[in-house]
Amino acid sequence: MDSAAAMTGALDTDASHGDTIEVDLSAVTDVDSAALALLLEWQRRLGARGANLVLTGIPAGLTALIRLYGLEEILRQAGEPQA
Repeated sequence: MDSAAAMTGALDTDASHGDTIEVDLSAVTDVDSAALALLLEWQRRLGARGANLVLTGIPAGLTALIRLYGLEEILRQAGEPQA
């Protein structure tokens, strides 16, 4: 998907209880706190539906933000056990 709005809409309509939604971020080159806020919103929406968000290809800048804000337990990378 090409836009955050399209992805958010798809999450709201397509995710079901028990689903794991994997988001590949390997093509992302620039990140800031707005990107982090969007991922947290997606996690919140999926969690409310009983689904899970798993991130792959996380760029170094986003990893640094996740660690800076202590969000490692909330935003999971692929291969990490669910908390």
